[in-house]
Amino acid sequence: MKNIINIVSISLFLIFTLSSCYRARPTKLETTDNRECAQNFTYDGSFFSGRLFKTHQFIKNISKKDAVNRATKYIARDGYIITDSDEEMGIISGYIGVIGSSRTVPFNITVDQVNNGVNVIITKRILGGMTVHAPSVQNTFCSIMESIDK
Repeated sequence: MKNIINIVSISLFLIFTLSSCYRARPTKLETTDNRECAQNFTYDGSFFSGRLFKTHQFIKNISKKDAVNRATKYIARDGYIITDSDEEMGIISGYIGVIGSSRTVPFNITVDQVNNGVNVIITKRILGGMTVHAPSVQNTFCSIMESIDK
């Protein structure tokens, strides 16, 4: 009986370990939200390995500097801690704390000047063992995009 329990335990451990290492293509969140940021929203990973959430959007008639400034102000007001913001590079990095835990959730925003607008990419990574409601992340990302495109 002890051997059967050991075999089952090892089998379950291997299944969970291997499934968390498997990298499939990012999953596109099914949504009726027609905003570009919502249509481009994807996530990758698993509960065990952690998840990476990502979206991108082209925003017309704005400079990289103004886009970085607007996004930085918005996310600071929304409770995120900004660890780095570089207008010239078009990068904003930071994190938000997890309520009731010492863990944090990092994010990055990159802004690239293209013609008469900017390409904005937002990513957020949660660690293994954490969970978050994907539509909430999607809505947060779109709110950031809207703060740039006001």
